[in-house]
Amino acid sequence: ESGEVHPGQFDFAIACSGLQSDRLAQRSGDEATPKIVPFFGQYYVIDEAFKSHVKGLIYPVPDPRFPFLGVHFTKRIDGQMTIGPNAFISLGRENYDGKRFSARDIADFLAYPGFWKFASRNVPATLRELKTVLSESVFVREAARYVPSLSEVGVTPAVRGIRAQAMQG
Repeated sequence: ESGEVHPGQFDFAIACSGLQSDRLAQRSGDEATPKIVPFFGQYYVIDEAFKSHVKGLIYPVPDPRFPFLGVHFTKRIDGQMTIGPNAFISLGRENYDGKRFSARDIADFLAYPGFWKFASRNVPATLRELKTVLSESVFVREAARYVPSLSEVGVTPAVRGIRAQAMQG
């Protein structure tokens, strides 16, 4: 009654659960939407001999029709230059190495109408991103639109991240 909070009592709980946030929310009694759909993004480190071609960060102008920024250049703390990420559907919410899949996660987004709505609106971007997933040279060419002298640069795979994309049905 005095306004004090007692053990076990609270007004709000905040959970930072990223890729599992929709499942946690639903288990906690919240709505089933928005739904999380996992997208992976691969980064590459460019050949060290070319790292001086880019002095800082280079980012594309965001396209408000598409939720992903696109390939960009980022200098790491160790001085290496990375390009990336691409953005493509991940076959698992925790599939960081790209070698596994989760039937549950795949079924989850395939059964969700919001995913198909998103996919149908983004066919050209999906095809462009698929090309960057299948071919390192296409990936490099995408990045070289901003720095043409890097069109033939060698790259080494670096980190791969999974983005928790919230989608509304």
